[in-house]
Amino acid sequence: GEVGTEDFVYYKSQETIKRFVELNLSQQDGTVATIGKKFDFQWGKANPTSVSGNTVKANAGTMKRQIAIWGFQFTDENGAALKDIDAVYISGVKSIDVFDLGTGKFMDDANAGDNDIVVLKPGKGKPKFTSESNKYTYAAILPGTYEKVLISAYIGNKCYAREYSNITLNADKNMEQLELSYRQHNDSENTILT
Repeated sequence: GEVGTEDFVYYKSQETIKRFVELNLSQQDGTVATIGKKFDFQWGKANPTSVSGNTVKANAGTMKRQIAIWGFQFTDENGAALKDIDAVYISGVKSIDVFDLGTGKFMDDANAGDNDIVVLKPGKGKPKFTSESNKYTYAAILPGTYEKVLISAYIGNKCYAREYSNITLNADKNMEQLELSYRQHNDSENTILT
């Protein structure tokens, strides 16, 4: 993959067609704009309508999104929106996989267990994340059913976290917007979302 101006790995269009493409969603900036430009992977089959030498004409048909998009809002123990969020970590979800362009299916890469975290950090020179004024932080996630998903939001040295069990993220779907609030965890400086 290429490293863009904001240090995110993404895949540029290629002049030659490859059968297998690695999708890497591990580093994102939490914006819909970047998801649309770099991570909104879509696939569809095309049937050639004519072939002449090196020129092939085809109807693209219907493209289907191969990722899920998840929107987050974070609140404190009193329901007030959190602001100045430095980073969000989503662990327990697959962040890298190989997509077979011939079949339109993920390969369920055997090494995916080593790549089970998506990190959201504002791009260089961009403001920190906020949930004030009804704003969301977004993530592109590979589809699947995940046994345990932990979402952690960091503000300075504080961590706000919430764990989900048996959550299914479907391709071509936008997850219901998620509001996270927290309760103080007594034996540490960190907080746990409930």
